[in-house]
Amino acid sequence: LGKVKEADGEAAMNAVVAAIRELESAGEILLLAEDED
Repeated sequence: LGKVKEADGEAAMNAVVAAIRELESAGEILLLAEDED
């Protein structure tokens, strides 16, 4: 695969996060956060 440019990696991560947020807001997925006690 080779090295990934930082800008390309950042764009890919942003796309993944955006897709996850869309799925969460649509009720397709439920994100669970652990409590930090």
